[in-house]
Amino acid sequence: LSHAQDLLFDARSIIVAAARSAERPRPAYLGKTSSDVVRVVNSVIPAPMDFRAFDLRLIAPNIRDHSQTRFWGEEPLARRAVISLASGLSAVDRAILEHARSAMFERFMQGVDEGVSANLCTALARLAARSAEFGEGFTVTVKWSRLHPHNGGRPVQTRFSAHSADALEEAAELLRTEASFPDQRVEADVVLLQREPDRKKGRVLLLEDLGRHTRRVEVELESASYQLAVDAHKQKRRLTLDGDLHRSGRGYELRNPRNVR
Repeated sequence: LSHAQDLLFDARSIIVAAARSAERPRPAYLGKTSSDVVRVVNSVIPAPMDFRAFDLRLIAPNIRDHSQTRFWGEEPLARRAVISLASGLSAVDRAILEHARSAMFERFMQGVDEGVSANLCTALARLAARSAEFGEGFTVTVKWSRLHPHNGGRPVQTRFSAHSADALEEAAELLRTEASFPDQRVEADVVLLQREPDRKKGRVLLLEDLGRHTRRVEVELESASYQLAVDAHKQKRRLTLDGDLHRSGRGYELRNPRNVR
């Protein structure tokens, strides 16, 4: 049962990454997903599975909702998510086949508009590592309904070896490094405060609980906002603020902080 839960979680992560890429291609995604993406992901139904095998089949209905379209004739997000998944998987597969590391990472970056993201690579890396328990890798196949075929109805099949996990993790790290995340909200514990005696501004280290992992965020605050961080630390309360997240070392830096409370 634990294996089945892990497999479902990773499969869901792949669908989330594809839907977010279909909504707006980016090297990486942070924060909450939009209600449209949540609706698409929740519509995907897992077929009955054998808990002893590394096998899962998902059914994605072709949801038509005009509230999700900006122009007449545009494909609904649910369908664009599956198309993004198919093209993203193919782009990742092509990138891994590159012999030179520099060429491989360049391919990953070029694939962002096709559906490649750090989130997709991380989910695939987890599956690759887990597949070693069952064999030498895993295959993802995207098949189209006969009523709503795409690209001539030909299925897209990509295979990843168990050894591809390291390359996928490195690619995910590269994509996150290249990404910036404007207008993000951070709600975190204050773990470190630093301000020189002759300066009004001070630096604050925050630790944000994201459920399955934590995120380190550094931010420089003006005098009044810095005092709020001091108070939050003393009272053991979380600090909430908005800003633009940028990758920095092992964590993130929040620039243009605002709405500190």
